Amino acid sequence: MLLAMDRVKKGYGAQEVLVEVSFSLAWGDRMGVVGPNGAGKTTLLALAAGRLSPDDGRVFTAAGSQVGYLLQEAEVELERNSTVYAQAAAALGHVFDLERRLEDAESRLSATTGEADARPLLEGYADLRAAYERLGGYASRARVEAALFGVGFSREELFLPGQALSGGQRVRLALARLFLGEHQILLLDEPTNHL
Repeated sequence: MLLAMDRVKKGYGAQEVLVEVSFSLAWGDRMGVVGPNGAGKTTLLALAAGRLSPDDGRVFTAAGSQVGYLLQEAEVELERNSTVYAQAAAALGHVFDLERRLEDAESRLSATTGEADARPLLEGYADLRAAYERLGGYASRARVEAALFGVGFSREELFLPGQALSGGQRVRLALARLFLGEHQILLLDEPTNHL
C-alpha cells in the first residue's frame, strides 16, 4: 500500500466536509476524484499530501515515500530573471550541487603534486562520484529538458525569464518540477485539460 485513509473526518467550523472517508492506493494505481464544487476534493488531496491533518481517522503513506502536490492555483515561486530551464533544474539542485563539488575536487586533485597529498582527495572524489552516478547525474540535464518538453515547452521557451510566463506556463513549469522530483505519489488538483 502506497497511500491510504482510514475513516477520515475533516470539517471547517460547524460544516463537516469529509465524513468517514476510507480508501487505499497501491503502487501503480491511478485514481481520479470527481464531484461538484465544495464536495471536499481539494480537502481530500490536502489531507493526502500532509498539508492538513484530519479531525478524526488516519492517513498513511508508505515509509520513505514522498508526495508531490500540484495545487489548483499552482504555487510557483518564480525568480523573475531566472530562466524556465534554471527553475526546473532547481528540482535537481542536490544533483547539480554534487556536480559542483566533483568539479572542485577535480581542480584540487590536479593541483596536488605528491601521492600522499592526492590519496585522501582521491578517496573523497570516489565517494562523490559514486553518489553522483547513483543519482543519475550524467543524465540530469537531459532529464530536465525531457520534463520541460514533456509538458509542452519548446526549446526557445526554455530561455524565457520567469516574469514572461503566462499562468498556464507557470502551471506547466510546476508540473515539470514535480516530475523531476523523487515523488512516489503525485496529486494533481484540477490540472488543466491539455495536461
